[in-house]
Amino acid sequence: MQELNQVVLKLSENIEQMIARLSEKENKIQELQTKLSECQTQIKELKTDNSELKQMIQHYKTVKVLSQSDNKDVKRKLNKMVREIDDCIAKLNR
Repeated sequence: MQELNQVVLKLSENIEQMIARLSEKENKIQELQTKLSECQTQIKELKTDNSELKQMIQHYKTVKVLSQSDNKDVKRKLNKMVREIDDCIAKLNR
């Protein structure tokens, strides 16, 4: 009977240890899920920033090309852009 009590006591201790470990693992999972969510938010923000920076670079390149060209060339390029925009508008109106 004494041995049976010891076995039950040992099992109880093991169960308590396992429950404590389970609780620790659940807390760690929650912590990691929070970090994952924060990282996903940061990725979205960085993608937005990256997109904005790409647009700024494109605008800069356009301005640089226009500033390096002579007036006739600038007018020609602007007219070409306006025609392209007009073509797009015409296609949208169809």
